[in-house]
Amino acid sequence: MKQFFSIFLPLTIFVSVVYIYSFTQQKLKKYQKNPPFLVFDFTKSHLYNQDSSIHHLMDANASTYWIKENESPAEKSDISLELRLTHYYKDGFQVRKFQKLVILLCEDRKKKYVYPKEIKVKLMQREAINVDKELRLPKESVLQTWSLQVKDSSRLELPLSLNIRESNTYPQNIFILGVTLDMIAPDSGKPCLKEIFLVE
Repeated sequence: MKQFFSIFLPLTIFVSVVYIYSFTQQKLKKYQKNPPFLVFDFTKSHLYNQDSSIHHLMDANASTYWIKENESPAEKSDISLELRLTHYYKDGFQVRKFQKLVILLCEDRKKKYVYPKEIKVKLMQREAINVDKELRLPKESVLQTWSLQVKDSSRLELPLSLNIRESNTYPQNIFILGVTLDMIAPDSGKPCLKEIFLVE
């Protein structure tokens, strides 16, 4: 019996450690690809079109999209996305030097889904005191705004002028950057977006 436990116990501990390591690595990869940030679709377009998901705007997959299928309520933006933290940790907190905000648009051949006629964009920052999206209060301030007439370009690149300060301890000077968008549809068709992301 003692011999059984002397073999079984170390083996159980080894398997448990391997499982915990593997599970943690999977969680880290998932976090890097899809951080626990707040995303809102105030138009509730996914209720009208199951292929239209707000999460598609942050999945780095050009074959997925978000379609504005419905108008948002009064005084609400169409969508709101939290994109990135202003700092990353590597031998201390390092400032991310974001240069531009990129918005990828889409349309189909039948012109059922089209480029928006106009887009109003707000770049915002929110406190990163608690990155748990269930607990954090979305206190925010607006950093930049744009009102864009969209022509025939599927890629909008908006230059950023950010003043991100150094940080020695979390959450001092560390924020979450995000955007809100309002889209005006053309005379026919529904506005379509593929991706929204910040570029360093």
